[in-house]
Amino acid sequence: MGKAMKESDLMQRPFDDLTTSEKAAVLKFRFEKEASMPGAQRIKTREAIGEEYGLSGSSVGRLLKLNDLIDPLKDMVDRGALYAEVAVQLAFLPENEQQMVYSVAKETGTKLTANMVIQLRSHTGMLTNGFVRRYLRKDPIKKKCYKVPGRIIEKYFQGMDPNMVDSIVEQALEAWFGKEAADVQS
Repeated sequence: MGKAMKESDLMQRPFDDLTTSEKAAVLKFRFEKEASMPGAQRIKTREAIGEEYGLSGSSVGRLLKLNDLIDPLKDMVDRGALYAEVAVQLAFLPENEQQMVYSVAKETGTKLTANMVIQLRSHTGMLTNGFVRRYLRKDPIKKKCYKVPGRIIEKYFQGMDPNMVDSIVEQALEAWFGKEAADVQS
């Protein structure tokens, strides 16, 4: 009874005033209603129902897929913390894997991206906590340039070709880190 009451309440409100997950629920309700009609009357397609709401058929399809999300992910979509395009891709994961993704993302404060979800979906049905953590890992530290102080350039590299300077610095670093590794192993 509560579900029917909620759906009828949603149907009374203007469609544009609904949250994304509420729009998805309304469209699902409409499709289920169409599916229950006898043969010849059941001719409404995504495009036809979409026209009633000012949506394309593909937008209707995406919204319908959002119904497969677990509630915490639907809430993230409604709050704008998760893009609908990313959420649609997450909706293809089984519920237990969605829950795993949600838990790790919440724990680590990771904003889910399309690339992350594509990687996760490639392991659908086999996701482990380790896979999820690996794919939700924040971007690696960006490479940094190191500026050599002017006094060192004047002392060691004055007038040298920049390629020669690069080679010397690389050899010095290899020698330094090689010595450090040897000291650790001793």
